[in-house]
Amino acid sequence: MELAIQPNSGFILPDIKKDNDWKVKEKWGVASSEVKSIEAIEQTNIKQRKASLYLNRRERVIEKINGFANLKENWDGYGAITIKKKTIQNAIQFIKRIELPNRLPDIYPETNGTITFDWENANQLFSIELGKTRYSYFFRGNHKEKNSGFISDLNTGKIKELIKELYQ
Repeated sequence: MELAIQPNSGFILPDIKKDNDWKVKEKWGVASSEVKSIEAIEQTNIKQRKASLYLNRRERVIEKINGFANLKENWDGYGAITIKKKTIQNAIQFIKRIELPNRLPDIYPETNGTITFDWENANQLFSIELGKTRYSYFFRGNHKEKNSGFISDLNTGKIKELIKELYQ
């Protein structure tokens, strides 16, 4: 039986292209037909790495949002109010509900206690501001659009479409 080494893993797998022997099941615990090809394993590893990077990006954004909780009254020296816990929760829920494009948004606290997310690409911009109970956004791209309302009514499907439009 010939063996193949999976690159960067140290695992040795039976070469299923050259060995159909029932002994493979006995030796390796799986039949040749049950063993993934090295190419399939590598593709799975790539997908897992991409998913991990995506989660790390999302975690970085959430960490930044959580950091706004440390801002005290008058944090800007001009009377800015603190970012309330509910605003931070709304911002984190928002980030969890949308798909992050490759370019992460600029995220910053506002002096009125809200959090703003900006995505820019060339001459296009999507900006959304989230508070304790309300939101407002505007989009400037192939068309212009703006909206505001209660957080509970926020249509994240529409938001996803606008962000996606920026990067097409």
